[in-house]
Amino acid sequence: MAFKLQRLNTGDWQGKIGETVSIDVRSNQNAQTVRITYGGKVDSTAPFQFDIRSGLAALLVTALGVKNGQEVEIVEVDGTKTQILKSFFWSKQKFFDFVNVQGV
Repeated sequence: MAFKLQRLNTGDWQGKIGETVSIDVRSNQNAQTVRITYGGKVDSTAPFQFDIRSGLAALLVTALGVKNGQEVEIVEVDGTKTQILKSFFWSKQKFFDFVNVQGV
């Protein structure tokens, strides 16, 4: 198996149209994915996955953390391996972040 997304120089991510990507969050403190939204489709049940669509679309990841300022990483999951797509500082006001995905 291999990661489905590759980082572009723009900071966006690119993958092959139709590939299924698994997403999660990780942190040094407790954190969990609540839901993801991509291309108008919502997935609120683990494992969190989406199929890459044509063109540029935002992947919205909503997470639950425990402490304001807690660093949370949005990761692509491939079996036991993960690659960091983006990190953000979680708070009760900022409990989500976006990753741009380009389908080719």
